[in-house]
Amino acid sequence: MAMNLTQLADEFGTDKGATVFHAHDYTKFYAFLFEQYRNEIFSMLEIGLYRDGEGADYLRQRKVSTAPSAKMWLTYFPQAFVFGFDLSDFSHIKMERFKFIRGDMGNLEDLDVLRSTLGPLRIIIDDGSHAAYHQQLAFINLFPLLEPGGIYVIEDLHVEPSLDQELPACWKTKDVVDEYLASHCLH
Repeated sequence: MAMNLTQLADEFGTDKGATVFHAHDYTKFYAFLFEQYRNEIFSMLEIGLYRDGEGADYLRQRKVSTAPSAKMWLTYFPQAFVFGFDLSDFSHIKMERFKFIRGDMGNLEDLDVLRSTLGPLRIIIDDGSHAAYHQQLAFINLFPLLEPGGIYVIEDLHVEPSLDQELPACWKTKDVVDEYLASHCLH
């Protein structure tokens, strides 16, 4: 019997499941949202492939040996193509149906390169820096790539990284979402 999404997350070592690091348990919600796409052919993007520390300097120079959530998605969606975008260098990680693009989600030039590399996407998951400015900049630039009916997820809206203090001032992304739900208008 095939493993469910939470079992895959735990097996591959991503905190989207029930046992690793912060164990967010997002996979229960994702399984509900994404089951309909399980065996379809489509492309998806995950921003932020593996978190094990803080700070842009550290993330730029760290040596990564795995991309756990990409492995999880490739197994869960056996016909999907998964793009990964991260500040750290994952280019040495080779998997069938996976392409890595290195960049900074707070840099418009990097987002332009990313956007020009991608075609239509069914799913976008932002698990990057968690900084509100970065989340909103990525959303503005990448949301137009979603297929009609596609799903854009921004994880960890409860997190307020210290990085927020170093970036241009903006509303917390949670507040932007709350305002949109109340007014049906994005400001």
